[in-house]
Parts: sequence; C-alpha cells; structure tokens
Amino acid sequence: MKIPVTLLLMLGLINTLHATTSNNYHRYFYANYKQFKGDKKTAQDWYDKIIASHGSHHIYRGYLHFLSLTHNNAKIVALIPRLDKSFKDDAEVQLIFAKALSAVGNHKSANNKIIALSRAHKNNQEIALLATQIYMKRKEMKNALSVIDDLLNNSPRKSNNYIFYFLKSQIYIAMNKKQEALEHVKQSLELYPKFDKAWLLLALLEEESGRIDKAVKGYTSFLQVTRTPNIKIQNHLMALAIKQKVTPTQLKVVNAPASAFEVALFFTEQHHYRQALQAIDLHLKQHARHVQSKLLKIQLLSVLNQKDMVLKQLKKWILEEPTMDIWFEIAHLLSRNNVPTHKIIELLQDIEKNDSRNILPVIYLADLYIREKNMPKALNYLRKSTQISKDKKVQTSALFQMALLYHDQQKYKKMQELLLEGQQLEQNYGPLLNLLAYSYVKENKHLNEAKKLIKQALKKDKYNSHYLDTLAMVHYTQGADKKAIILLEKALKHAPQDATLLGHLGKVFAHKGDTQRALETFNEAVKLAKNEKEKTKYQKRMAQLSVHNNIVFPQAKRIKTSKLSGVKELL
Repeated sequence: MKIPVTLLLMLGLINTLHATTSNNYHRYFYANYKQFKGDKKTAQDWYDKIIASHGSHHIYRGYLHFLSLTHNNAKIVALIPRLDKSFKDDAEVQLIFAKALSAVGNHKSANNKIIALSRAHKNNQEIALLATQIYMKRKEMKNALSVIDDLLNNSPRKSNNYIFYFLKSQIYIAMNKKQEALEHVKQSLELYPKFDKAWLLLALLEEESGRIDKAVKGYTSFLQVTRTPNIKIQNHLMALAIKQKVTPTQLKVVNAPASAFEVALFFTEQHHYRQALQAIDLHLKQHARHVQSKLLKIQLLSVLNQKDMVLKQLKKWILEEPTMDIWFEIAHLLSRNNVPTHKIIELLQDIEKNDSRNILPVIYLADLYIREKNMPKALNYLRKSTQISKDKKVQTSALFQMALLYHDQQKYKKMQELLLEGQQLEQNYGPLLNLLAYSYVKENKHLNEAKKLIKQALKKDKYNSHYLDTLAMVHYTQGADKKAIILLEKALKHAPQDATLLGHLGKVFAHKGDTQRALETFNEAVKLAKNEKEKTKYQKRMAQLSVHNNIVFPQAKRIKTSKLSGVKELL
C-alpha cells in the first residue's frame, strides 16, 4: 500500500520529536549527575544543549534550580518573561525568580512577587519570612502580623515556627505594645529554648518593665546558650544582679552619707571606672559595712578585669559575714562573668574549711561541680547539705538532685533509694514524685503506687507536661491506650516542641495498631530530637514499623532486617 507523502512527513516529524525528547531526558539526567558531582561547567554545557533544542518547560525547572545554585541571576531574569506564566503556581520557581530580581537590583518587582506569593501560599515558611521582612522594612506592621498569623494558623504545631513568634515580638515592640511583645518572645522560647536572641530580647523587655530578677534570669540564660562570649552582657548582668540584690528592705545595712558613694556612681555612669574605684574606696574607709559600696566595688573590679582582687575582697567579706548569702550569690555569678570556675571553687572550699557547719558554701559548691560535670564531688556536697541543713525542703531538693545525677549515670537502683528517702520527708515535691513514679513505669512494677504518686504531683501542677507524660505511660503500661493518648495530646498542647512526648505518643499509636499515625508522630519527634542519639532512636522505630507492617515511609531510616528481632520490645 502506498502511504501518502503528507503522512510520511508527519511520521518523520513525530519520530524526530520523540528522538529530541529522548535525547533531552538523557541530557537532563547527565546535567543533574554532573551538578551532583560538583562539575558545574559540564552541567551547564548539557543544559545549554537542552535549551538550544527547545526542551519542555518541565526541564526548565531543574535548569532554574541550577542557575540559582550557580548565582547566574541575569540568566534567570532573562527567562522570566518566557516562563513566568508556565510556573505561576510553582512556589519554588517563583521564589527563584523573586530572589534573582532582587539580586540584579529590581527590588520592587521582587518584593511584589513575594507579597503575591505570600497570599497564595500561606503555609510556606520561607515566603512568609521574606514577606514579613518586606512589610517590616516598609513599616507596615499590621500587614507583617497578618502574614505571620496566616502561617501560624496553617501550621500550629511546627517547632521551627519559633522565629515567627520572635518576629511578632519585634513587631509589637515597634508598635509600642510591650506586653504583647513579652508574651510572644516567651512563646518563641517555648518552641526553641536555646534561641539566644530571644533570651536577650526577653531580658531587655523584663529590665525595661522593672522586673530585674527576671531580667537577670534572661541575661543568664542568654550567656548559657549563646555561642559567642559577650563581655558587654556579662558586665551588664553583674551590674543588674547587684542592683537586684541591694534594696534597703532586703539588707540591714548602715545608712551612710551618700557624698563619696554618689561620686563613685557618677564616675561609673560616665565609664570612668578607676576614678569611681578611688571614690568607693574612700567611702568604704569611713563606712566599712555599707553593702551597696561593696557591691559597686565588685562591679568596678570586674569591669577592670582585676579578678584576683575581686576574689580577695569577696573572701574577706564572706569571712566577716559568713551567713550573708548575697556574697555567695555574687561569687557564683562571677563564675559566669569571666572568672575561672576553679578559682571560685577554691574560694568556697576555703570558706567551708573555716566553718564546716555553714550550708551556703556547700550548696554553691555542689552546683558548681554539677556544672563542671564532676559527679563524685557534686554528690559528696549534696549529701553533706542534707546532713547540715535541718530544713526538710532543702534536704528533699538535695536528694532529688542526687537521684538525677545517678539517673544520668544509669544507676537506677541508687536513684530509687534516694527518691524513697526523699519521699519519706513528706514534702510532696512534684519533680521527685514524678521521677519515682516514672522509674516504676520503666520497670513495670508498683504501677498503682506510681499512679498515686503522679496524681499527687498533678494536684500541685495540673498542666505540667512531664507529669501528664508519666501518668500517660502508667495508663499505657496498664493497657489503657486511649487514656494515654488523651493525656499525651494534652501535654503536647503545653509543650509542642517536646520530642519525648511525641516519641511516647508514637509508641502508644504503634501499640494501638494505628501505624500511619505512629509513623507520622515519630517523624515529628525526629525533627525535634535534642541530639543525634535520640534522633536515631526514633528513626529506627520508624524503620521497624515500616518493615514490620510492609509500609513504605520515605523518612524512615533504612536498617537491616536482621536487626528487627526487638520490634515488640521497642514498640
């Protein structure tokens, strides 16, 4: 049969198009392969061949990502007129366009595109962040809040939303709404307790509101979590702590004439520290018991970095007034203020040797040794504090702290002995009751006693997420999965960033047979895990569940099936 010429031409065109498409997919594969290997030049050559043959718009998506990766913003901008309509609903590509426009200086078009994207993609964190920053720069604070609220309402449980609560706090400061700012920076810290900037902002807000004790805690937390030492904040913390401690109602001191003291204060405010020190020394010669002057002298010596003199003065004043806890608090604070901890320990040990019945150096030595991770010494001083103090609350607190240290060393028998000793003091100390109850759950024994203990703790603090978790685990161990789920979900409302709670909830879902929800919950726990060990534990549980139930769950960490013998124990 004779085939018409027109049909032959059409078949030839189809074959050519098919060959071109096939070649482009091969080129696209090689371009991606070379890009992955880091050979950007060869990857660019392959992409150039695809573009020259008028490849499909789908291939352009990968090309645009490559251009963005290689910072070839001019080429991206040149492609926008041709591709904008085809990718109008693709948030990733539109973001690439916006960033390229901004990089070449067309900020107006870039900003307009991001604003439009924020309206269309309300749950996209990157878009929301960029749009919020644009509105804040324009001082359109209500619009900025609207973008953040849209995001948070669409993703209320995401732990990495902490940055948006922090931004809301900054926005409320700009709007002069300090209380709202304080509330939102606290929410940011609930989601991410190690966020140093949030601690600093919290401290500043508390200080501005006159709550000096809370400001001191905020600055202290900032210094604990920040990776960059900040001498200015250290010095400010010392000054603030001294200001907090010295009030006429707190201390029985001699009211001295203010002349030399006021001169010292004036020089301090002007940053003339040596002149201030001379004035304060003159004042102390005449009024040796004036505590405010002594504290100001500590501050001045710290600012002038005269560490040895600070310690010498502190030791002298502690020996003169060994029961005045303010000097011990200042010594403890100095260990965070650029004075070596071992120097503070030496000072406190000398004080303790001078008066072995004084509990103050013992308590502070225990705390410093815990911070130094010297557990034998810490345990020694904690035990000593229970022998010196007649206060049952102090004894209970010390026994609980000792139990925690043994828990960290996985010495659970010793831990339980101390917890039982503390319980016999009948102080109804919630953390102690909780740990004792949880230890019973872990051993699957005395479950009714565990339930009684944790309910006792919840009477004092009914929203405590740790206590709710323990009660949930009692119910789970007794086979009451529904009760456990209700309690864990309640606890997560108060601590949504807690990976342990999510891990336990995943465990209950798995036991109940709700595999999909278990996998999703373990996946959330992986994202919030505090360290790699915890992360790996949840990943393994996901993998075991996936294999055991023949489910494909991409986030599950792949492990060998030979390691699945302990599935039931883990779940």
